[in-house]
Amino acid sequence: MRQQVDQAPDPAAAIQQRIEAVNKAFAEASDLMTDLQRDLAAQQAARKALLEQARDQQDLLELNQEQAEKIQRILERGSRRSERTQRHRERWIFLWGLLLSIPIGVGVNYLSPLIFGT
Repeated sequence: MRQQVDQAPDPAAAIQQRIEAVNKAFAEASDLMTDLQRDLAAQQAARKALLEQARDQQDLLELNQEQAEKIQRILERGSRRSERTQRHRERWIFLWGLLLSIPIGVGVNYLSPLIFGT
């Protein structure tokens, strides 16, 4: 029986091993928690930077849209002016053609009997 008692594991040693295992697990958990906190802080910083970039891009987009609208208005005004100028030019060409064709026609009618003798 004494042998059995000597061979029986020491309860204090078993408890000590369990305590060491628990302490080791807590230390690993603490290390993991520190790593997780560091990763979370990095992700939050990246998220904040992305949000700021998105706001900046939105501001630029609004500015670019305003500029595009202004350019469109300028082009439309220029197009209307160009159309008016073109119509004005076409009227003058028509009037000059009309004014010159009448005297040329009269001249041809007057000169053709003289030239061809009919």
